[in-house]
Amino acid sequence: VLVNPDPAKSLTITLPTGYSRIAGTQDAVTNNGKAVSSVTLGPRDGLVLVKSAVTSTSSTTSTSTSTTSTTTAPVPVSATSSSTYVKPKTATLLYDSFTNTARLDLAAKFDWVLLGVWPGMPGASTAVNHIRTKNPDVILGNYTILSESRTDIAGVSEKLTTMDWWLRDTSNKRTQWTTAYGAFDVNITPWSRPDANGKRFPQWKGEFDTTNLFSKFKFDFVFSDTVQMQTVAADWMRNGTNQDYNDPVVQKGVRDGHMSYWNTMWSLNPKLGVVANIDMPWLASAEMTGRLQGAFLEGMMGKSWSMETWNQALMMKRYHDAMARTVGPKWVIFNLYASSPTDYKLIRYGLATSMMADGFYCPLTTS
Repeated sequence: VLVNPDPAKSLTITLPTGYSRIAGTQDAVTNNGKAVSSVTLGPRDGLVLVKSAVTSTSSTTSTSTSTTSTTTAPVPVSATSSSTYVKPKTATLLYDSFTNTARLDLAAKFDWVLLGVWPGMPGASTAVNHIRTKNPDVILGNYTILSESRTDIAGVSEKLTTMDWWLRDTSNKRTQWTTAYGAFDVNITPWSRPDANGKRFPQWKGEFDTTNLFSKFKFDFVFSDTVQMQTVAADWMRNGTNQDYNDPVVQKGVRDGHMSYWNTMWSLNPKLGVVANIDMPWLASAEMTGRLQGAFLEGMMGKSWSMETWNQALMMKRYHDAMARTVGPKWVIFNLYASSPTDYKLIRYGLATSMMADGFYCPLTTS
């Protein structure tokens, strides 16, 4: 696996005997299956080669005879046969098309699959069973989000409104850290008021999700999106003043809310793992480090805000830190956004980079 992270300079690498390019059906110029003794990587590029017990043949021909000599390249220490190689671990997301058999078959080819099943979703049970039948070893999970909600989520929105668990500012306006998804922020902190059963939203939501999703489907993990601070000034403490979202006491209160949800999920689903799309300083926090079974590293490449765009070394630190701060089975997902399915250079660069640690590679297109 070769990577050139330099944003401006090409890199030529001389190789030992026995390497060849992948014989691929896409990007056939790069993946032509030919043996190589050296390769040149352009700026921000990567390459995966195959090394095995290779027999190379050279021929010299005269007008009357043909002579063929055969030499065998050294067998790598780790290779036991010509088919031995490292298989990249792959991940994908499937939030719709649950009745599209071709899409389900494609999803089943991946090692780690995140679904977007909602309670009562038509075709969900058939889709989950289809993927598991096609790939019995698949690691399958479902999407959840705790810190925000739309107002049309059956069973959830009503409870949020009845308990007034919405996050509000001192003008009593519901806050939105982003308006992109039509959702409003939820106060998941211990300062929110409990319901008649003594539960706040994180505990209540853990029970709701278990009853309506995780007890009905065979999932390996729950995916928690947006485990980060909502960047709004709001009355988190419900004391009539707005607190700054940078306040470490407020931030700990929000982290405690996420931990309360996960603890509820673990208590009701002991074998369930948790994978979070998490802010890295939070993964390093005392509450969360060493607790999660995985981390989704969104947009590591491909966006203007991607870490690789402005600091490749820091991106790699984030990747290695996520591996170090999660616990087994360490489902760390290296995600990038390509401009199109034929953005081969970036997809290749991301694949090679993801293989520098033991994470799962998840390339998505920006559309």
